[in-house]
Formats: sequence, structure tokens, C-alpha cells
Amino acid sequence: MRSGNAVMLNFRTGLSCLRAKELVPWNRVLHVRVVGDGFKTDTEPSTPYPVKKPKHRRRLTNVMTLRPERFTREAQKISDLSGAVSPSLYIRGERTSHLHYCYKIKENHSVLRPFPPDTKGYLYFHHSPGKPALHGGVRFKLCNGLEEFQEGSDLLIPSGEVWDISVAEIISFSQQRPLLKFVRGEKLIGDDIVEDVRKNLHRWFRKKSPHCIYSLSDPFIIDVSVERGHTNILTRKKLVRVSFLPWFFVEYGRMNEGQRHFIFPFSGAVRLQYELSTLPEHRELGPTLVMRVLEIVKPITVDPKYNDGTVVIPEPGELLHLCRMSRGKKSIAHLPISRQAMNADILELAKEAWPTAKL
Repeated sequence: MRSGNAVMLNFRTGLSCLRAKELVPWNRVLHVRVVGDGFKTDTEPSTPYPVKKPKHRRRLTNVMTLRPERFTREAQKISDLSGAVSPSLYIRGERTSHLHYCYKIKENHSVLRPFPPDTKGYLYFHHSPGKPALHGGVRFKLCNGLEEFQEGSDLLIPSGEVWDISVAEIISFSQQRPLLKFVRGEKLIGDDIVEDVRKNLHRWFRKKSPHCIYSLSDPFIIDVSVERGHTNILTRKKLVRVSFLPWFFVEYGRMNEGQRHFIFPFSGAVRLQYELSTLPEHRELGPTLVMRVLEIVKPITVDPKYNDGTVVIPEPGELLHLCRMSRGKKSIAHLPISRQAMNADILELAKEAWPTAKL
């Protein structure tokens, strides 16, 4: 900038870019004013050069025991996972693996979500009385101290389901071997369960953990923004996939290379439960599965771009329909389970879930 005989020069310095009368600190802006035959210098604060910082704080949790009744004796300390993406899990002071919250879909890729704010509490092993041995795992109880543990609530993922590391995951995933050794030492998982899972289920868990329920009569939650229309029923002998026509996606899109991918115009979550159909239109099909909408866990919304007036929104208490009307009529999502040999496993699960039904 020129004003009369004075010229203002502005330098951002590292350690010092000009020796006028003194060195200028690296985080100051040096102003050089040329006046007549000489010059004067002034400095003012400046924003320091950017320093790369981690996006999320690294957290760790040290497990002394997973049995709540032993927390006091083992001096189990509270864990704070707030905002952590992949906190380290230590077992009795030894680092073993990392804890992951859940994934979200971003630009057709899975991205790991950080743990929510105020995620403070204790890891513990949960098993529901009267449920199969596989129906258990490590959960996180939200509370501010041991005195609040019994009144605390389990950590949930965005869909409304309980966050956990299931028994099948603990046994099947190689990174969970230290945790498996620990829970076996605490008599939380029996040797017979370990043998069955390794023999019958290991191949299903080699790459990722499928979303599972343990009986056809178990309620389950569907995140309608990412689900593709199948449920996995896990027993000690096998994993059975129940697949329907598409529930919550309306069409395929095409990527640059011509590969197809799903488009999910819905957002929200619903709690569903399988049941045997009693509808007249299904009698000729034989035993047929349908799904009852038990609850809207998160409000269902539809992207206006894909809502052409034929989209069907799930309603509590009603049977689940396909997401689009056909020729102006709603169609109930259903699956005949006796006509194809591939559905023999589903038929066996139905007999276990509803032993008094004529199947």
C-alpha cells in the first residue's frame, strides 16, 4: 500500500525474515514501513501456521472384569468413550484390540461413526435368562459411577438397537482372541459354545459380523436408510438368511463403471417381528412369513426426489408393505417357506418358533 512517501510491506515470517532491529517471532506479522531514506517496523499478532491435529481424541478403557458383581473387588474404573472413533481396549493393563461404535453410509462407502457424547460407564457381559447361549455378549452400561450401574441404560446405536460385541463375534474374529480368552477365564462363555461356533458358524464371521437375531419370533430393528431386505437368524448349528423382496429401496443407480448400487430414499428406523400369515390370499401358498410393524423407532421420511405418490410408509400395528404401490395397490411383503428346498431351514426355524402351528 502506498501513501505519500511511505510504502507498507507485509511479511509473514517463519523464524525471522528480516533483521531490522530484532528477530520477529514466527507467529507475528512484520510490517515494514519505508519512510524517506529509512524504514520502521511494527509487529502484530497473527494466526500461527496450522498444526495437524487428530480429528478425534484417542480414548482407552481398561477392563479388570466383565462381571458387575466383581467391579468393586477388582477396582474397575469407569470408562469414557465420548467422541472416540476407535478407542483401545486394554484387559488388565494389556492392549488387545479396538472398540468400534457403528458404521454409516457416506457416498456409497461405510464410514466409522465416533462414539456419542457422554458415553461414560462400564463394559460388562450380558446374557438374558431363558435365551439361547448365543444371545449374549459384551455391552456398555451408561452411568456415572458404580452406585448408578443398576439404574443405568445400555448404549444404543442410531437405529435404536443395543450396542454389543456378540458371543459369535468374540469367538470368530481373530482380533477378539484376547477377549475370548478373558471371558472364558471368567466362565462367561462355555467350551461347548466355542466349539459349535468354530465348527458351524466361523465362515459367516470371517470378514464382518452379519446383523443377527436368534429366533424367527425375536423382534428386530431395521434402519430403513441402509437395509436391503434380509435378516440373519443365528443358531448354534447354522446361520439362516431370510430374504424378502426389497423393502426400503426403490431402484438401482449406476456408478461410473456401470456397476449397480442401491438407492435408499428413506430415513428412520422401525421395529419389526415375523409372524405366520393368516391372510386369505396366502392360503394357496402354504406357510408364509409376513412382518408386523411393532414400533416406529425413528420417524420415517422420504427424499422428495423419489416420492412420486406411490411410496408406502410403514404404520405401527400394520403388516409391512413393499415400499411402492403396484398399479395403485399396496402389496404386503411376504415369503412362502414351504415350496422351495432352499427354504427348508426357514421352515425348521418356523416350527421351533411356533410349535403349535400347522406347518
